[in-house]
Amino acid sequence: MSNEMKDWLYNNKQKEQLINTVKDHTGYAKNLSGYTPIYAALYGSQNYGIATPESDVDTKVWLRPTFRDLYTAAKPYSKELHYEGAHVEAKDYRLMVGELKKQNMNFLETIFTPYYWCGNTYKTEFEYIRNNRELVARYDVNKGAHAFMGHMYNMYNRFKRDENPKNVAHIMRLYDCLQRYALTDEPYEDLLFHPNSLEYLMAVRRGEVPMAELHEMAETYMGLADNLIKEMPRYEVNKDAERVFDAFSAAVMEKMFGV
Repeated sequence: MSNEMKDWLYNNKQKEQLINTVKDHTGYAKNLSGYTPIYAALYGSQNYGIATPESDVDTKVWLRPTFRDLYTAAKPYSKELHYEGAHVEAKDYRLMVGELKKQNMNFLETIFTPYYWCGNTYKTEFEYIRNNRELVARYDVNKGAHAFMGHMYNMYNRFKRDENPKNVAHIMRLYDCLQRYALTDEPYEDLLFHPNSLEYLMAVRRGEVPMAELHEMAETYMGLADNLIKEMPRYEVNKDAERVFDAFSAAVMEKMFGV
């Protein structure tokens, strides 16, 4: 068997395993929440190609509210669940749309990842939003840039507490994303899932760089990101993306009520 065929079989087997894990998490979220899942997707290191054998498979599960929730104006369901050490973030789909509007990369990647599950009832609606995902990801570039910066600060603060090299690897990756997002029109899928300097990134993640150098790198990247945020161009909110959000939300609600 050729190396190319071996790689193809391995990659397809890995994809199947990850999708099966997403399905397991979906069923788990349904049982614990009591709500009907309509979409679920993986987020995290497997998407970026920087996972290690120890990496958890974390997911976000979109849930459908009940009619009672809507007419009583109940607070939308949102809970961080745990499944065999992994994070399963279960939210009312309305909250998920809100996170997409905030341009939060951990939520945006759920409409980019190939590792997802979608129920047949809302398949058309999710195909619509996935087909328009590049537009959605640049709905508000100013917010998106600040979201990347916010994640960098989270990783920076974690590193200061625990000195785990993987947090510096995340800082590097996030700065790479921030630069490419704020200063170019590169497809979001490429900047998110294809980090630059991947080999070195993995060396940092594996702890192959001295700790003193990691601290210096963390400070340098945070300083560069601060300057970029201050000096980046100002962008207008994308009205076409706004229409995608409105059409998607309306279509899901119309299907819920059979109109």
